[in-house]
Amino acid sequence: MLFYLIGTAVLSSILLIGTPSIAEEEPSPAHQLAKSFIAQEKHLSSIDVDEIILSNGMRVLIRQMESDEDDVYIRLTAKGGYSILPTNQRASGQLASEIGWESGLGELSTDQLTVLLYENSVEYNPEIQPFSRFIEGSCDSHGVEAFLQLVNMTFTKQKFTREAFERVIKQTRESIKKSTGNSLNNFEEAFKRLNSQNASILNQLTEPDLLTVDFASSKEFYQRCFENPGDFVCVIVGNFERKRLDSWLSKYLGSIPRQHTLKPFTAPDKLPFPSGITQKTAVNQQRSECLTRITFPVSLQISESNIRLFEFTTQVIETRLKTVLRNHLDETLGLDVAYEFPLYPYFENIWLILQFRCGNNRSDAIKDMILKNLEILMTNGPLEEELNQAKNQLRETQEFWEKQPAYWIATLSNYALWNWNLSGISHGFEEEQKHSPQNIKELLKTILPLKNFTVLSTKTSL
Repeated sequence: MLFYLIGTAVLSSILLIGTPSIAEEEPSPAHQLAKSFIAQEKHLSSIDVDEIILSNGMRVLIRQMESDEDDVYIRLTAKGGYSILPTNQRASGQLASEIGWESGLGELSTDQLTVLLYENSVEYNPEIQPFSRFIEGSCDSHGVEAFLQLVNMTFTKQKFTREAFERVIKQTRESIKKSTGNSLNNFEEAFKRLNSQNASILNQLTEPDLLTVDFASSKEFYQRCFENPGDFVCVIVGNFERKRLDSWLSKYLGSIPRQHTLKPFTAPDKLPFPSGITQKTAVNQQRSECLTRITFPVSLQISESNIRLFEFTTQVIETRLKTVLRNHLDETLGLDVAYEFPLYPYFENIWLILQFRCGNNRSDAIKDMILKNLEILMTNGPLEEELNQAKNQLRETQEFWEKQPAYWIATLSNYALWNWNLSGISHGFEEEQKHSPQNIKELLKTILPLKNFTVLSTKTSL
């Protein structure tokens, strides 16, 4: 199972409502002002989540999690990133958020922002990715107000200075030089290039790219990315004082002016997957073992009605293959079966990935063993015992992740971005009990095209 926060997604709450106001107590003017920025609010009892729609269109999802730690996690996410820019402007878009942050906010310099973050125990990270924009971070319960104030300033008090521009270009150039030769980076780069047929939008920045970065283009795009609050979903999870949160949401998020951009962010084009069967190698001088990934293009149109079956089927595949490897080799070789949305948060492409590690001279034989047993699984379907094993594994995994704030940040963000019914989050394990061998067998035909896949392996030398 693969758990996605930014680049890839697995789906799947206990909210304790704050103490109610005393009946005789009159609402304060500040409370009345706060409520004026809230257009809609409701409580989703099946997952104990509060949902608020602010008057500027921003959607806010709130879930309290009591713990010994006084931690709060906040994430604002919107669809659309620098992939919409012309090729010659993408590097400008890619560095825009870093330049914006290095420029400071309002009257605060970047050094003063650093002090503000330290004094309020806040981690704050605005970022623009190829297909999404987000602001994420964490704080303790006393830092929530400061975090939301920074969000407000990111939208309303942007600065974009020449000094920050030059500084980021220099730092990025140094970072690129240091990363050159990193085997893991090289493998990931080769993996993306292979499965997208060298789509430039997935490539890492290079030194020649830095020559195309333009100050005016970068500034304009930064402003565009953090312009319309209605594009964003805000998820707040953790241990905080719920009663005060509404006033902070209105004061700092609800008061951000609503904008109607003339340049909307559009969905990206589908990436072309290689036809037939393609096998390539990537050089790895740092490890003696071989890392291999087998990737299949998934033609399934993911929706809230089939995501559970899809997740469950990937677990069944992993269960079968691990059993085969144990029986033949007495080890599982770190086998992992996962799926990836390379255009996340969009579904235009889905890759099903099988990964394992072994000695250099064993990779081809193990790959052939895996493919042979995938064909058997597709022909005969899974055994009842395998279904039970997969259900138990998913249940244990879900029970673990449901206790983690990161899980709820990702899950609530994903469901909201995809306009899925949030109440469906609570139905996960119940749905898995209904999956039959025939359901799995039919889906395998869609997600495992055995005549169309890629194999990427590392070797210590060419």
